[in-house]
Amino acid sequence: MNDTIGHEAGDALLMGFAQLLRRNVLGKDVVGRLGGDEFVVLARIGQSRNAVAIAERILEAAANPVVHGVHRLSVATSIGIAVAHPVGDSREAVLHRADQVMYRAKKAGGQTWRMWTSDLAEDVDGSAGSPSEGDASPSGARAGAGAEADTRG
Repeated sequence: MNDTIGHEAGDALLMGFAQLLRRNVLGKDVVGRLGGDEFVVLARIGQSRNAVAIAERILEAAANPVVHGVHRLSVATSIGIAVAHPVGDSREAVLHRADQVMYRAKKAGGQTWRMWTSDLAEDVDGSAGSPSEGDASPSGARAGAGAEADTRG
């Protein structure tokens, strides 16, 4: 995008996507840019299906283009979700797992999410019918979810 319509448009897309993320998470959740076109959302959730709900809200909102001047900028969003267990998971490990499944979402064509489940040592497909299939969070525990989103204009 930077090469075709300019850096200003690319910057507008990144800022617009950051605002979109902030609008679709709770006030206590953390949104950050990892670099380039990758972002992270850290959210305290009760069950992993809550992380899926956040991812689906983000995907739905990202389906609308960002308007910059005369350009309508579309975003191809791929989301990787990794749920941290209350004890034993480092930030680096959670982000690494989220990164791995984000790339699986990209390989699937984007506009979807993938969830890492430690019980199965594999991801759960974002097109699955029931988010509970990916419930890797211990019952009653509060977990942090790291969702990485890649935004390619």
